[in-house]
Amino acid sequence: LAAAMRADGLGMGWIHFRVNAKQLHNALRRRLDPEGELDLGTKGAIVHLRKAIAEVKPLRANFAALAIESSTAIRQFLAMAQILHHIDADAPIRMLVAECEEPATVLAALYFAKLFGIDGKVDVSPLFETENALEHGGRLLEALLEEEEYRTYARARGRVSIQTGFSDAGRFVGQIPASLAIERLQGRLATAMEENGLTDCAA
Repeated sequence: LAAAMRADGLGMGWIHFRVNAKQLHNALRRRLDPEGELDLGTKGAIVHLRKAIAEVKPLRANFAALAIESSTAIRQFLAMAQILHHIDADAPIRMLVAECEEPATVLAALYFAKLFGIDGKVDVSPLFETENALEHGGRLLEALLEEEEYRTYARARGRVSIQTGFSDAGRFVGQIPASLAIERLQGRLATAMEENGLTDCAA
């Protein structure tokens, strides 16, 4: 029993949150870009986020903050912070980011994880399921793994997490092409991890 508790934490299962890219972008605009001048598809946005992640100071949060927060994405991070604080700090939480087509989206999730002091326990995991995401996901991962802030985070977690939407990918592009696309994406991830010195991390 003690070994099972050490291995699996006190929860009945691992916790999985889901947020989509647009919700993250909206939350980020409220926090860092109230004038709406930041285009998350540009290199300028990456530079801006890199600086924000490096400089962010963790905030203390409580259930009152969760009750009054209107942003869906920030509510997710606040809920995760409360779970880790009050319920189970041993089991990691998977943060699935759907419709992820820009490296800046993953960095935005990492920014909020650091903002609420939970980046050491949350696996930010971009989801690749559409034809576009599967086709361009390799480039996204290469750009993401080139970012020092992301590599530092991955090394601390001991893993790089991605998710491929197998059933949805089959619906979008067909099951056999989806299987091949997912295999190519995994190959690109392995190569990018090797090129960026992350071979000591799990994928």
